[in-house]
Amino acid sequence: MKLLIRNILYLLLVLAWLMTGSCVGSKKTFDRNAVKNSSEKISEKNDSVRDTRVNQAINDNFTIPLGTADELVNARIREALANFKAGKQSGSNSTSVYFDEDALAFKIANMIGETKDTNTEVNSNKTTERTDEERVIEASKKIFKVIPWWVYAIAIWFLLPRILQTVAIFVPQVGVFLSKKTQS
Repeated sequence: MKLLIRNILYLLLVLAWLMTGSCVGSKKTFDRNAVKNSSEKISEKNDSVRDTRVNQAINDNFTIPLGTADELVNARIREALANFKAGKQSGSNSTSVYFDEDALAFKIANMIGETKDTNTEVNSNKTTERTDEERVIEASKKIFKVIPWWVYAIAIWFLLPRILQTVAIFVPQVGVFLSKKTQS
């Protein structure tokens, strides 16, 4: 009985070794590759506002009286300044000074032409948009590492007598075959 239990345990050990030995070789590996993409987009918007103000033309007259209470002095003033006239013109602006005999006064006339004031304000808006993209490519493969066939052949060669004795317990025909072989 003791031999039977030992043979059964021995058979279970051999079967366990064969089953685990055949599964030893599988291994799963993963390859990961990361692809990074970066892009930058810069956009600039310019917005301008123009403000124009038109100033009206200015006509300005000024009088400087020269008359006195004495008629003789007034006559001499008329005589001396009768032909007095001066003026200047530049573009649409002009100034003139002349003597008015009737009013006994200098008349000064300033004419300033219409002007335009233009104010331009520029608003600049700069926008930067950055995009980062990362893609991970993952590939897996299963690698099998198999125990070479000759290891099994050597194990069976050394363990064959023990295996046959154990099998003979369960299958009596193997026992008859073994007893014939050992007698010859």
